[in-house]
Amino acid sequence: MALLYVTFSFQHQTKCPPQKSKRQLEMDTLSKQSRKLKKQIRAANSEKTNGLLVIWRQLKARHSALSRAESVRKKRSQKKKNQERFVRYPFKFARQLFQQPKSGTLTVDRKELETHLKKTYSDPTREIPLEESTGLVWPADPGIKFDSKASKLTGNHSTSKQS
Repeated sequence: MALLYVTFSFQHQTKCPPQKSKRQLEMDTLSKQSRKLKKQIRAANSEKTNGLLVIWRQLKARHSALSRAESVRKKRSQKKKNQERFVRYPFKFARQLFQQPKSGTLTVDRKELETHLKKTYSDPTREIPLEESTGLVWPADPGIKFDSKASKLTGNHSTSKQS
């Protein structure tokens, strides 16, 4: 009986940037064209500038429509991701909603931090017992003592028969 040993080597693949959609590619070409048109408008004489401005406004309108559609798509996908995260991990999702982002690094020594916290949040008169206060009113003892015994079924049967 022959043994066969197989080894697998996993190579870390570098992630390629995501491919641009048709809309994103068109937006890129429109922005390049509008930049070229702006240069032509600056260099052109007064007769051609009006026609070039009309073309430039059309490019701008098309670009703004595409960017609006792209932002709607991004919002929709973000909403879908958030819904999936909420369904999968509801408590983690809710915790992340209210967590403050961590910023900066602590550059203080541990002893200095502990002394600051002790000075700020501890009470030096903690060990001293409190004095009797004359303003406190103590209630009178109850007239009937509380019955802590288990309830009796006889009382329950009589009330259930009545109703």
